Amino acid sequence: MISLLRSAALAAACTGMVRGCTAPHPRMLPASGLAAEDTVWAVVLDSLYVVERTRQLVVYDRTDSLASIGTIPGIESATVHDFWSRSRETRGVGPLPRTRVPVVFVDRATIASLPTGIDPNSSEMPFWRAFYERYPGSSGLISLSRVGFNAARTQAVLNVDRGCGGLCGNGVIVLLTRDAAGRWRVAATRGTWVS
Repeated sequence: MISLLRSAALAAACTGMVRGCTAPHPRMLPASGLAAEDTVWAVVLDSLYVVERTRQLVVYDRTDSLASIGTIPGIESATVHDFWSRSRETRGVGPLPRTRVPVVFVDRATIASLPTGIDPNSSEMPFWRAFYERYPGSSGLISLSRVGFNAARTQAVLNVDRGCGGLCGNGVIVLLTRDAAGRWRVAATRGTWVS
């Protein structure tokens, strides 16, 4: 019942906004369920991908089915186990709790419709030129994995990949902890790849 009321309140706050809704939502709630993943994603996006010039975040609308994590100091085995269990199935991303800049959700077909290849006259990649024309002020294209939690819901882990240009991009494992007040915070990150 509470879940239905929360969904109705969020839907009411997002009237007229199907994609990119950033309705107010407390960062400290909830500790479990799908909404807990949404809260963790919002914290990670705000903490790692919003810089001074960022005007919007562009995020795939479904989790990445190829996500993986390695080791990161302080991670509990239960958190890793839950990550692998959840990662067996993808899920939709969003709407998310409020972030400092709007979040635009894109599907893979939309991204696949952008031009590919390399412009022989300039060595530029038409994909990224078209991407930034469509999504100005974004920090690139972000893909989120499912979030794994420990049993107490005080620790969370996920993988995030971001492409931002031909030789611009990275992957990172993010470890978060939940404090006594219920707020999620990034505790550690570890790079998995860089372009």
